[in-house]
Amino acid sequence: MSQNDVPDFAELMADCRQTAVHLEMRDSYAVSYEDKDFATWRETGRWDNPEYWEPWTTLVRAAVGRGVQMRRVRIVSEPVSEYI
Repeated sequence: MSQNDVPDFAELMADCRQTAVHLEMRDSYAVSYEDKDFATWRETGRWDNPEYWEPWTTLVRAAVGRGVQMRRVRIVSEPVSEYI
């Protein structure tokens, strides 16, 4: 299979019919575009950026609407970081 034949994540989710498991194995993603939001969360305990999550929540709503059971598994180091 060539790289061009590999479906993107949205296509994979659209084809999901029973169960989807999101496996996370990082303690922090350390991406610079989250710095301001993370700092705000640390100061206020809130993170109000619904536009950021819109593509993900749209995929999840569609999958759950089809009866797909969504689960997340996260492997973490100890002690757990503030990011987690």
